[in-house]
Amino acid sequence: ARALRMYLGIEKPKRIHVVDYPFIVRVEPPRKRPYIAVAAVDNVELGEEGLEELIQFQEKLHITYGRNRRKVAIGLHDLDKLPSNELLYCEVDIDAVEFVPLHHRERMTIRQVLEETEQGRHYGSISINGNKHPVIFSGTHVISVPPVINAELTRIEPSSRRIFIDVTGTDLRSVLSTLSILVTNLSFYGGKVYGGVILYPDKTIKTPDLAWEAIDLDLTMASKWLGIPIDELMKVAPQALEKLGLVVESVNDARMRVLVPPYRVDVLHPIDVVEDIAIGIGYDELGLEYVSTVQPVQPSNRIVLERLLRDILVGLGYIEVNTFTLTPSQILDILGIRDYVRIENPLSNEINAVRNNLRASLLMVLRSSQHATLPVKIFEIGEVVVRDPSSYTGWRNETRVAFAYMDSVVKFELIHADLYAVFKTLGITPHFRKCSDPMLIDGRCSCVVVEDDVIAVFGEVSPEILEKLEIRYPVAVAEIYFEKLLRVLEESIRLGV
Repeated sequence: ARALRMYLGIEKPKRIHVVDYPFIVRVEPPRKRPYIAVAAVDNVELGEEGLEELIQFQEKLHITYGRNRRKVAIGLHDLDKLPSNELLYCEVDIDAVEFVPLHHRERMTIRQVLEETEQGRHYGSISINGNKHPVIFSGTHVISVPPVINAELTRIEPSSRRIFIDVTGTDLRSVLSTLSILVTNLSFYGGKVYGGVILYPDKTIKTPDLAWEAIDLDLTMASKWLGIPIDELMKVAPQALEKLGLVVESVNDARMRVLVPPYRVDVLHPIDVVEDIAIGIGYDELGLEYVSTVQPVQPSNRIVLERLLRDILVGLGYIEVNTFTLTPSQILDILGIRDYVRIENPLSNEINAVRNNLRASLLMVLRSSQHATLPVKIFEIGEVVVRDPSSYTGWRNETRVAFAYMDSVVKFELIHADLYAVFKTLGITPHFRKCSDPMLIDGRCSCVVVEDDVIAVFGEVSPEILEKLEIRYPVAVAEIYFEKLLRVLEESIRLGV
């Protein structure tokens, strides 16, 4: 309802302020769920319908943003029933603590809750750590066993006017964002916001964090994406963004500073602001660009070159492999590579980085192929992600072509001859010059130069790296920068379609 009122212009975006921080939470971080944030909203007019909507909203957050409570879980309590403003979040023995779970009458141990209640059977495995489980105490009373169930002691009623919120999870940023969303939603019912002081072993924070985040929007970029002249965009953007809850703080030359409210956790990047401008203006108002329904069908130069390279490498005896773009950071570190994208919260250490070269992927394939009949000759045409300050993300995707040769005896001349054959087949006369690469042996490493531009690197892999990767045989590799090669061919008009 609040979003609709703002979109219709009935209501303007407004800041919410924390009145006081009366809650003290001491944290002894549970191993599997170390983070907590708390807040309270006073003078909330819920009623039967409002309480039902709030619980539905809570469950939607659990399912989506909270990943079925694995990442984030929410507890809602009647503040008037809270035994104490001093809380403890810690792990306890599941047989040592008893309480009355929500909608139950008898006291139960945490083990009984996990094994005998429906909530326990659904969510009990998420945060259990051996014989211990996270618990929130208010004074000496259990008020929640996150992410499973709250205590009957602090159950919310339709008549409840003061709501206490706890949010626990595995990621602090997600926990804080979820609390901001809930506090903002509850304050819509007309309440004052109170916060908590969270005492972690290594830091102290105050929650909720209701600060608005500033994002600088490049109007040239926005104009390009939306098809609206910059002068016109400067006029229509503030009103369009207000409809989505955002506020324009200032406009300076071709840059606009936009303030994002804490509950808009979906706004992560300037391009998200561009999308909100489009929504605020209305897609129907942006105009149409008609595309002919009949288009000539022909492969692009890129596709033609990929096919040619495949044919050439297969003709040279190489077998194509396809590997994942995500790769273990440990492998990249072993190869002496430092400038790559790390995944902030990976599901596995096997996929915690984005590769910035194909040679790493080929070496991983060779490590798993040492049982195969020698020689093993493989190649891949795939994408990598490399740093690019000119890109709005700071990184860009780039296509590479790499091939590798593993045998009981590998010589520099073998990979050199195959790479030379690739370029000669494409009609290019390559020039070779000495270069260095952390992955390759000094003196057995070379670059291919065309018109003073390095378009490939090749050589023998360092024995130290092979030893760390547990590859028993010598390996030679080559990697071609596909976009540079394509540009050379297009400029020399040697590639037909």
